[in-house]
Amino acid sequence: MKVLHELLDRELHDSGGVGAYPSYCQHLRAAFEDDPPPYSQAWYGDAFRNLSSNPFWLIQCLISNAAKEASGALELWQLAGGVADDRIRSLLKQHAVDESGHSVMYISLVDTIFPDAVSKEQRRELLAVSPRLKLDDEVPASEPLETDFIIDQVVQINLGEFRTRLHQLLMEPVIRAICSKERSRKMDAILRILAREERNHLRYTTGLLNDWCESGHSNYVGDLVRRRSSFFNRLTMAEVGEQRFAVS
Repeated sequence: MKVLHELLDRELHDSGGVGAYPSYCQHLRAAFEDDPPPYSQAWYGDAFRNLSSNPFWLIQCLISNAAKEASGALELWQLAGGVADDRIRSLLKQHAVDESGHSVMYISLVDTIFPDAVSKEQRRELLAVSPRLKLDDEVPASEPLETDFIIDQVVQINLGEFRTRLHQLLMEPVIRAICSKERSRKMDAILRILAREERNHLRYTTGLLNDWCESGHSNYVGDLVRRRSSFFNRLTMAEVGEQRFAVS
């Protein structure tokens, strides 16, 4: 699992790498060793690159991810409404706002790389999927959620963000090769924002989980990471079988 450890260390570099989150990262490393994620394998990257070389598949992938980011934003927004801790609620709200923006960015990538792929009417419909969340908006109030439930949700978010970032790294060279030179500046700007914000999501979720590990929840987090990672692996393999590699 060296490749995943190195990737995580690089993505967390600005906040001290995996060494800054020892309690959680030991659980993550153990889970990956017990049940190696398919996205850590060379064949997975080869399969992704092979499929993404088909423009029609890549367009559909980007459009699907726009929809997934939009639904993910709403789920995070709902989750934030049940979190009593001001700091955690604020982090989840920011994440939701980011994903709301990402749903627009993926459609912008389609427009940038494949300018004739969708009509103006189709573009309006695709962009309408984004909930257009803002930090000033109020999250829906709900009964405070149990800490164990919040931890479980954050574990799942963390694992998903890790795979998302890996998918982005696999996707970038493909779309750079396809995108025309005159549109490359806009493409680069979108990719930089996506990469920066996904790193932020990976960083804050890893930080929260490490804090929980160090405040009496280590065994619970460790058990969750193993179970959720194993389930995530099965889900990933099902997606591979359907030739779906969700970038988000």
